[in-house]
Amino acid sequence: MTMTQTQTKASVKQANDAVRLLRDASWNSLFVFTKTVLNYNLLEENPHRELCEYLEKAVLSAKHIKVKFVPSYMTPSVKELPDNNKILLMVPRGCFKSTVASTALPLWLLWHNPNLRLMLDCATLANAKLYVSAIKDQIENNEVLRMIAVNDKGEYVLEPDKKAAGGWTEDRVLLKHRTKLGMKEPSIFVSAVDNNRTGMHPDVIIMDDLVSESTVTTPDLRAKTLTHYRFSLSLLERNGLQVVIGTRYHMDDLYDNLIKNPRLQLYYKTCDTT
Repeated sequence: MTMTQTQTKASVKQANDAVRLLRDASWNSLFVFTKTVLNYNLLEENPHRELCEYLEKAVLSAKHIKVKFVPSYMTPSVKELPDNNKILLMVPRGCFKSTVASTALPLWLLWHNPNLRLMLDCATLANAKLYVSAIKDQIENNEVLRMIAVNDKGEYVLEPDKKAAGGWTEDRVLLKHRTKLGMKEPSIFVSAVDNNRTGMHPDVIIMDDLVSESTVTTPDLRAKTLTHYRFSLSLLERNGLQVVIGTRYHMDDLYDNLIKNPRLQLYYKTCDTT
C-alpha cells in the first residue's frame, strides 16, 4: 500500500468516526441534533438545552410512541420531574421554542421511529403549513441530516414518498421507509383552529401558538380556541405525546386554563441567557 493510499484510508476512517460520533450524540440529545445537525446555531446552553431536556423527558414518558434513546445528560431538576407525556411550554416570543418543538422535534422523533404519525396544530392553517415547509426543507436539503439519519440498511430514514398520493404536499409528508402497514395517516399532517382535522389519530400532537393576539379579543374567540383544543386532544392515541407551546396574550386565554390543569407538566421560562 502506497503512502497516498494509507493517508486516504486514514482520512476515510477519521471521517467515518466523526459521522458515527455525531450520529450517536444527536440520537441521544435533541439539543445537539437541533444546534449541530439542523444548524440552528443561535441556540444557547441556557435556556435551550433545558428546554430540549423537558421535551426529552416527555418523549420518554410517552410509552406509546416507542422512541428509545439514552440522554447524554439531564439536569437534576428535569430528571426529578414525574413522568408525564403531556407538556406545556410557556416561553416568550423570539426564544426559538417553535424551532425546537415544531421543526426539530418532529424530525428527531421520525428518525427514531419512522412509523409515527405527527399532527402540527396551530391557530391558522397557514402557520401550520409554514412549519411543514421548514421540515421539508431540512429533509430535502440538509446533507448532514441525510448522512446521519440512516437505518441499518443505509437507507435515509426521512426520505419522503413523493410518488404516493399526498406524500409530499404543503400540508403533509409521508415517509418512504415506514415498516408499519395499513395506516391512513401520513407521517406529518396539520390542523388549525380555523381548519379542524377530523378522522385522524396521531401518535404525537404539537400544538404551537393556538393562541394569538387576534384570537383573544372576544369571549367567543377564546371559547372557540378552547373547543378546538379539546377536539384535537381527543384525536391523540392513548399514551401518545402532547406538546403545547405558547405565549400568554390574555388573562382568560386557553393557556390560563391549561396552567391550572394538573395533567400537563408546566415549563415556564424567560429568554434570559445570563
